[in-house]
Amino acid sequence: MNIKHAWNRAINGLYKGRSFIHHYIGIILITLIIILLYYYNKTWFWIIGLGYYSHLFMDYTHLNILKIKEKMTIKEFGMIEKINKFEILLDIFLIIGIILLFL
Repeated sequence: MNIKHAWNRAINGLYKGRSFIHHYIGIILITLIIILLYYYNKTWFWIIGLGYYSHLFMDYTHLNILKIKEKMTIKEFGMIEKINKFEILLDIFLIIGIILLFL
């Protein structure tokens, strides 16, 4: 029942599988929320939409055009994150895009 403990177990490979947001029902639910955001706040629509769909894109395509295979382990606030350096590069470009949305 501890979110931090569950997260760290998943990152360390003790829990296998994907959460519901990676399956059809989750994709439909999140898409509906993102569509509702369009009518509520277009800036948040773009931010959440870019983040969610780029995440799914990276998960399902395994795209790594620069052939960067190294991974980094980040430990913050008692939580562990193992991330591919190529994903960090993509995150930087997405952050730049989000900042440009606010201008």
